[in-house]
Amino acid sequence: MPASQPTSIEAEEVRQAARTYQYDRYLAALLAPWRHRDALIVLTGFAAELQRIPFIVSEPMMAAVRFQWWRDELIAATAPKAAARRSGHPLCDALVARAQDYELPVGLLQGMIDAAETELDPTPINEAAEVRQLLIKFDGALFELTGRVLGSAAPREMWQLAAVAYGGARLAGEYPRRRAVGAQTYTSRDCPDLAKALIEPARDALEAVRGRRGQLDRAARGALLPLATVAPLLRGVAAQNQHTDATNALLSNFTRARLILWAHWRGRV
Repeated sequence: MPASQPTSIEAEEVRQAARTYQYDRYLAALLAPWRHRDALIVLTGFAAELQRIPFIVSEPMMAAVRFQWWRDELIAATAPKAAARRSGHPLCDALVARAQDYELPVGLLQGMIDAAETELDPTPINEAAEVRQLLIKFDGALFELTGRVLGSAAPREMWQLAAVAYGGARLAGEYPRRRAVGAQTYTSRDCPDLAKALIEPARDALEAVRGRRGQLDRAARGALLPLATVAPLLRGVAAQNQHTDATNALLSNFTRARLILWAHWRGRV
């Protein structure tokens, strides 16, 4: 599907954000059909931008301002007679253009912002249902948007299961870093067990997705490629002391690339 092309400098900025903060999804985007790669990299860059805000902004108020800016821009860009509007932000303008090209639901993008902003709340969240909903709003929306770009007919339930699996593994792997900077860890003094909070639900959701892989179309398998890193990451997190440095638990980019390429070649996650 044709898209309004950004300049080479703007495109490189978007790619760099995606590559740095959402490496699994960036690799999966590179393995997608060429006509969809640009849109997928832009979506990945958007997710990366939201994910990094709580880590790089020391003042919660400043982070909240950034999130609100994204909300305002998405609302303004979808308003009547806003077709030619540009924010001047390369990633934002690229995102709006791709959302229009592929008729992506803006509500899913706004839900991702809401979920990411939860990271600013210092009050621990450990209710399983609430954590699940947050993962669905962020990771689930991104899986669904990716599936829409690729033309998948997979049901929303599949994207939700993928969100719990991938999002849970992501949060578990980030636990030491989150704890160090005072970000939301999804555990608390009353519920300190990382396995109970994130690892076990993620493992169960991954098995549920794998149990239904016969129902997945080719586009859905492409959208779900990041799941190839979930099981090794969960094993690494579970094997170490959850309150120490996560270096041994996090997968290297080389390992992530190998896992995703192997899953792509086999056509399964």
